[in-house]
Amino acid sequence: MYVFVETWTCLWRHGRVCGDMDVFVETWTCLWRHGRVCGDMDVFVETWTCLWRHGRVCGDMDVFVETWTCLWRHGRVCGDMDVFVETWTCLWRHGRVCGDMDVFVETWTCLWRHGRVCGDMDVFVETWTCLWRHGRVCGDMDVFVETWTCLWRHGRVCGDMDVFVETWTCLWRHGRVCGDMDVFGLELSLVRS
Repeated sequence: MYVFVETWTCLWRHGRVCGDMDVFVETWTCLWRHGRVCGDMDVFVETWTCLWRHGRVCGDMDVFVETWTCLWRHGRVCGDMDVFVETWTCLWRHGRVCGDMDVFVETWTCLWRHGRVCGDMDVFVETWTCLWRHGRVCGDMDVFVETWTCLWRHGRVCGDMDVFVETWTCLWRHGRVCGDMDVFGLELSLVRS
């Protein structure tokens, strides 16, 4: 394995990981499964990003999930926010946002703080509702208030009225019905009707 890792890394650094993408995918997946994706994190990030951009993050979803989670835990989800957003959205659409709820919460909160909760409102609504149903709307109340207000202003407080009522009641009990009275008044009139 040492020679494999050294020679593969050398090929990557010379821009020649085996000429065709199939071999790249096969060998990279092999390295991952042996716990040896190129020794250092910079090469891991570069090669993984390359695989994503070629639409080939390792062929099967299990490896995608494992490697993406690994990158997140090292604080290196692909260097730039566009790839983070694209890959996270892909994971969500495959029902695989990183396997465990802690990583889901951490990454979703990160996306929100960068103003990038998955690009389109449908995914925002779906994922936020999922977080709520797991009792995990982003860990801290400020993010809950900010994101819920955003959903309200887009006319999308989680799609169904039960979740609207539950979440609004939660905000009220925490003394945080969205900060400003205009939003409070609009919501109250809707709930009363």
